[in-house]
Amino acid sequence: MSTFTFLTALKPFKTQWRIRVKILKLWKQYLNGIETMEMVVVDELNQTMHVSMKKQFIKKFENLLEEGTTKIITNFQVTHNGGKFRTTSHVYKIQFAATTSIRPSEDLDATILGLKLVNFADIHEGKLNPDFLIDIVGQIVSIGEVEILNVNKKQTKRLTMTLRDTSDVRLNFVLWGNYAESLESVATHATNATICFVLRFGKLRLYQGVWSIDNCYSSSIVMTDPDLPEINSFRNRLPKDDVTLSYTHPNQLTIVNSVSVEKCVTMATIMSIDTEFGWYYMSCKVCSKKVLPLDMDLLKEQYPGRPFPKQLWKCGKCKDDVESVVPAFMLTFRVMDNTGETKFLLFDKLAMEVVNQTAAQLTESVEEIQDPDVLPLPISNICGKTFLFKLSIESSNIVFNSDVYKVTKIVTQSDMVKEFSEISGFLTTPDVKSEEMGFITPDEQVPKMLLDSGDDDNSPQSKRKSDEMIDFDDHNGEQSTSKKAANGDMKALASEVKISLKPVKKEKVDD
Repeated sequence: MSTFTFLTALKPFKTQWRIRVKILKLWKQYLNGIETMEMVVVDELNQTMHVSMKKQFIKKFENLLEEGTTKIITNFQVTHNGGKFRTTSHVYKIQFAATTSIRPSEDLDATILGLKLVNFADIHEGKLNPDFLIDIVGQIVSIGEVEILNVNKKQTKRLTMTLRDTSDVRLNFVLWGNYAESLESVATHATNATICFVLRFGKLRLYQGVWSIDNCYSSSIVMTDPDLPEINSFRNRLPKDDVTLSYTHPNQLTIVNSVSVEKCVTMATIMSIDTEFGWYYMSCKVCSKKVLPLDMDLLKEQYPGRPFPKQLWKCGKCKDDVESVVPAFMLTFRVMDNTGETKFLLFDKLAMEVVNQTAAQLTESVEEIQDPDVLPLPISNICGKTFLFKLSIESSNIVFNSDVYKVTKIVTQSDMVKEFSEISGFLTTPDVKSEEMGFITPDEQVPKMLLDSGDDDNSPQSKRKSDEMIDFDDHNGEQSTSKKAANGDMKALASEVKISLKPVKKEKVDD
């Protein structure tokens, strides 16, 4: 029987190689719409190497592969290992071919993991190449609760931690998605304990001059207190200063006193317009619900010879294809007071009270928005102004920590805003540019909102399920105009029960 080749000796000049390796990590990857299966393997010399197989080979091999098992792999290509987020420092990687075969083998020793731990000091000093994923071990000294955020229009979980090494060097760490879920029990039941955390194939991140670590998509491995010689040695070398795990709350805007809150009133200053979802949508002239454009080329192919207008729109409320549509406002304000920031959402009629024009007057064409970052001057001029907002606090804000609150009424008169400020004891919001907005710490002043327990017949609430986020596609733009409040109304508002909000922290994700 032929011998095995060590991974360090593999070269691209032939395909008839024969290796014996343990599978450390196995995952499917979708890049630019192309599906592949990826692996990281290790041989008996503790050398790691990346393995990749194209979609046409996945069905053939996926049932033969399992993390933690040892396999004999023969006849494969060896190619250059390049690009970002490389799992190993090996110059080459393995590429499965049509001639590749896989057979089971006696397991390699359990301690053979190819673990290559890096120093926290080297990370902070920028000595490591961020193109390569790294292995780290650290003691968890603080951990937050699992948050649910909107990232790239999808909900994802996030867990933040601070680790330290044997020299008491601290390092910030963030887990996303399923990796955050895997440590959710630790975050939920955090106690005074010494917990060693291991991340394999972690991603280096440099943000505003500070290095931190994230998991890298699906390629990372997370372990807590593994029984390994390297980890046991690390634990024994930790400083003898009785530092243990502590629990911290993230700076995420959350209603903390009651999940039964429905409405509240607050005063805030508009910092900027969030254009992620644009600033208007196309609505049906009949029912004012949002409409979506039909593929006219496809309709003309399906019904040749039939005359069609330039554009038809699908209206879910009317259950018909409509031609008469009109732009309607959907403005998302980034707002702040002197203690924090969040986002307020205004639909058509309420937005018109602020802009003093209709969306149709500000856009020349009747079509979906093409460049949301180009804002008409009347909308840009709103920034810097302070108003009173009556908000609908919904299950999405409480259960999923959504930082977008729907506005049901707005007071724009400066004298009434001033009176509210004086009666309620609110401080005037300072002039701060959004680019200069720093993070608010939990020790700083907590903002207050005023609970409005009264019913509002003019602004009906839409009922949503507990697991539903604010749906930007399910609205009708029909919002009632604000009524002028008398002095007695302002005093009544100011005398309502106050509820506390945590400060919000703007998160920037650049995966």
